[in-house]
Amino acid sequence: MAAGSLQDITDRRRNEDALRELTTRLEQSLVMQRLVMDNSLDVICVIDANGRFAQVSAASERVWGYPAKDLVGRAFLDLVHPDDRGRTLRANADILSGRPTFDFRNRYMHKDGHAVTMQWSSVWSARERLVFSVARDISLLESQSQALLHANDSLQRAQDIARMGAWELEIATGRLSWSEQVYRIFRVKPDEFAGTFEAMALRVHPDDLPMLQAAQAHALRGEAELDVQHRILLPDGGIGHVHERARLLRNDQGAPWLLSGSVQDITEAKRQEALLRDSEQRMRTTVYSAFDCIVTMDAEGDIRKFNPAAERTFGYRRDQVIGRKLADVLLPPEHRAAHTQGLSRHVATGKAKVLGRRLEMTAMRTDGSQFPVELTITVLGETTPPVYTGFLRDITEAKRIERMEAGQREILAGIAARRPLRESLEAITRLYEQQYPAALCSVLLLDEAGERVLHGAAPSLPDTYNLALHGVAIGEGVGSCGTAAARGERVVVSDIEHDPLWKDFAALALEHGLRACWSTPVKSAEGRVLATFATYYRDVREPSATELAAMDSMAAMAAMAIEQDGAYRQLALSEQRFRSLFEEHPDAVYALDMEGRFTSLNGHLWNRPRPRRRACSAACSTSWSRRNSATWYARISRRRPAAWPATMNSRPSPRAAAASTCG
Repeated sequence: MAAGSLQDITDRRRNEDALRELTTRLEQSLVMQRLVMDNSLDVICVIDANGRFAQVSAASERVWGYPAKDLVGRAFLDLVHPDDRGRTLRANADILSGRPTFDFRNRYMHKDGHAVTMQWSSVWSARERLVFSVARDISLLESQSQALLHANDSLQRAQDIARMGAWELEIATGRLSWSEQVYRIFRVKPDEFAGTFEAMALRVHPDDLPMLQAAQAHALRGEAELDVQHRILLPDGGIGHVHERARLLRNDQGAPWLLSGSVQDITEAKRQEALLRDSEQRMRTTVYSAFDCIVTMDAEGDIRKFNPAAERTFGYRRDQVIGRKLADVLLPPEHRAAHTQGLSRHVATGKAKVLGRRLEMTAMRTDGSQFPVELTITVLGETTPPVYTGFLRDITEAKRIERMEAGQREILAGIAARRPLRESLEAITRLYEQQYPAALCSVLLLDEAGERVLHGAAPSLPDTYNLALHGVAIGEGVGSCGTAAARGERVVVSDIEHDPLWKDFAALALEHGLRACWSTPVKSAEGRVLATFATYYRDVREPSATELAAMDSMAAMAAMAIEQDGAYRQLALSEQRFRSLFEEHPDAVYALDMEGRFTSLNGHLWNRPRPRRRACSAACSTSWSRRNSATWYARISRRRPAAWPATMNSRPSPRAAAASTCG
């Protein structure tokens, strides 16, 4: 006789597969978080309730000069600029009270001592008692910012496969039998369990017991199989999670006989599900709040993720791009073939030229306009086929600032080299026009009386228009420039046709297609108006803060050029007057250096009558000591002109580099 048993382990296999899937998803989530931490261009950090860094991304070394490992455990307030610490502490108190911030700005001190202006986005997690923050260096873009919530990497892998045990409830007697595994799940010994449903109910979480009782009642009536998840109370006060399944067995007469079931410990799976939810929520929050564009693409080149920053930057809604080819949506036509070839090569061979590198390239918005971006591409884990994540930042403003600074340096060098004023003014207008191609710039100089405007530079405006404005008197209502010069303040006219300041000049402007004009007075160091710097546009429009700041910068350079030119002119006039006085003076005029040598002299020094020279010599000699007179005479005798009178033995005083007359 042979005996054996047969057990259906389908459910156990299904749960084991589900647990493995959860573990895989957790691992991918961790990898994705690490990629964000390592590749984000912003500083992502986690700060504990005591104000100390618990985790810092790799960008801290580039932004603050400190490697991430040097900051962990250090108080964040140590890095804050002393003048900003008070309001930073107040902002931190608000965050700890549950009020997140998305645009707090302060200054951090770089390791080398200079201040770095930061824009912060922070949120407090009461559950983990941590502040999740992202900070962007906006020092150069106070002109090209915000909040990135990032989860820490406290997630851990699931370590144990769910355990499963069997139980049987005899309907006639009410006796409940457990297998050894069930005892281990409930963490009780056989002699500690009475073997009844009531005894088991005492170990079920009170909030879940009604649900379990209702499910069991349905099963005993044969209405449905029991399939329920609930919590259990553990002897140490902890809470466990189990998944119970059972079916009703009937005897030969068809009467209910036994409720046979299984119980699986899903505590670890529940914990991992909770961690996964938190992780995915943090990741969604991170991606949603990131300053940088985060775009994920599959091996076919199709877009799979597109965060809000990407929506704002490219002008697409997420639902408009998901599933579409990235090359067709975000890249200019001239770059698409190279992108497709590079993607195919990496999928086929694993070789790539751009992965893990910071690149500058051109991207394309929904309206077809192109703009420069900084890009980093990484591969998510070791998935097959690969999944690519790109981190992009619009660097249009940074590039504009670079070009502006280079142009300013060139203009200032020209001013220092005494470049003609007209050339300097034209260079200033063209520099602004390069940054804002729709602008047509003009510099109008004021005459010496400060009453009329004179043409200075306007290379992009029609000559007829410039000629019409030359010599116009300034005053209220004399267009933008005449009014700005009279008021000594900026005048912005967004609609020339309907603005009263242009009442007498609107026809002239409209005739040349000019619809808007913003003018800024160019002032000297003393505050006197020297000129106006204006920008015209061929459509009605208001200026942005960045455009007005750029105009002020151009006006400052124009003032420098005008004042420098005026100083050169005054110096030249002064030198001419002195030269004329020196050369045409009726008396002998000369200059000596500290050694008593002639540095300059006019022709009268040796062309005058000798009696006069002797009289002069005698008069000049009266205040000298004999020793100084002899020394000077010996020097000058060796250096006197050929026409010097031999009889002249006067000895004038050799005062340092002084001009003297003898008359």
